[in-house]
Amino acid sequence: MLAGLHEGALSTLVLILFILILILAVGIFLSLIIKSLSVWTSNNNAPIQDRYCKVVSKRIQLSEGSSNVNANTSYFVTFEFEDRSRIELWIGRQQFGYMIEGDRGNLTFQGTRFKEFDRQKAI
Repeated sequence: MLAGLHEGALSTLVLILFILILILAVGIFLSLIIKSLSVWTSNNNAPIQDRYCKVVSKRIQLSEGSSNVNANTSYFVTFEFEDRSRIELWIGRQQFGYMIEGDRGNLTFQGTRFKEFDRQKAI
């Protein structure tokens, strides 16, 4: 198949493929950094909001690596406001454990960044 190619042409082809793969990898890496910085900046520029809401759902997302050591768990809670609009926020494991569906209280958040949920005491 490659018998017709000279050694110089083959090494040039390998070099071109290597450079293309390197450019692709660097491009993906840079796009991830730019996206993360964009979200971070957007959250920092967003006003801190404090709104009354209800916890309507909770979910866990497992991201598996090449072994159990690299596994990662993310925790998300969906809050519903009085106007029936909803927001799903990533929260820490400890806060996730303290919330149950149906809890009501004041949610403090900034953009897509969870700050605090102050649960209303049951009467």
